[in-house]
Amino acid sequence: MRTISCTSWRRDFSHGCQPVRRHDPGGIFQDERLQGGPQKDTNLKTGLGLSVGKKCTHRNITVVPDSVDWRVKGAVTEVKNQGQCGSCWAFSTTGAVEGAWKVAGDPIISLSEEELVQCDKSKDEGCNGGIMENAYEWIITNGGITTETLYPYTSGKGVTGVCATKKVAIKKAHISDYCDLIPEDEKDLEKALVQQPVAVAIEADQTSFQFYHG
Repeated sequence: MRTISCTSWRRDFSHGCQPVRRHDPGGIFQDERLQGGPQKDTNLKTGLGLSVGKKCTHRNITVVPDSVDWRVKGAVTEVKNQGQCGSCWAFSTTGAVEGAWKVAGDPIISLSEEELVQCDKSKDEGCNGGIMENAYEWIITNGGITTETLYPYTSGKGVTGVCATKKVAIKKAHISDYCDLIPEDEKDLEKALVQQPVAVAIEADQTSFQFYHG
């Protein structure tokens, strides 16, 4: 297995409703919230002992193409559903690691969000939220992360179980470091996307996002 680095990027959703309406013509997300869906279905935390990675190698990139589609390059796994658990941080983490693992020359594999939700408890808080950077730190300290197949997601109803230590011991992908992008710097994001898929968190508790169907 090859040691790789991961990149994460966070930015507040502040661009209004109109640009994203076409992505949800049926208003599915809006309806769920209006029908009393739990307000913890994202739960990105912003004060859980944030650490900052060091290896921002994408900043050496000088040529940025007009577009990059990592789906075409086979570096993105299937769409997943976090359910009614505030585990967006875990899904964002595995998505970035999956992509980076593929870019490093290894086969694309779907990694376990449940491992992070149940076992990464030093700084993150399972269904009550977390931060991708802390999850990266946990993966590095743990020596890797196992697959979705070996450790499937079961916290979709908002109940976090007990860490399955025997499953955690079967490590299928690992990273060496990660990098936080420069806030509000789209050029930095463009360079990072040339290198690999990135982790993104959306401030989905804002009404401008919840009501984007109009």
